[in-house]
Amino acid sequence: KAYLRDINTTNPLGHEGRLAQAFALLVHNLWKKHDRHGPPKASNPNTASSTPIDAPALTPKTFKEAMGKFNESFQGSEQHDAQELLAFLLDGLTEDLNRIQ
Repeated sequence: KAYLRDINTTNPLGHEGRLAQAFALLVHNLWKKHDRHGPPKASNPNTASSTPIDAPALTPKTFKEAMGKFNESFQGSEQHDAQELLAFLLDGLTEDLNRIQ
């Protein structure tokens, strides 16, 4: 968790580092190892039947709820514009990780 020392919790334009922490948790869950049945099995593109990759599904519910707390337009279960979410996320990460005091 070396990233914790890079979080700027005092930036008035940021989210006190909470957005960066929520994103870090999402990325960690995406990349953590799942050793239930060994490494994931990829499908063979040369066969007619394909075998799905044996990897657990990830539901980013915690991240979605955090985004709703930072920006009320992302609250609820309505469909949202991906470009707006990405722009908000990148802007928020920039401010939460800005080293300038």
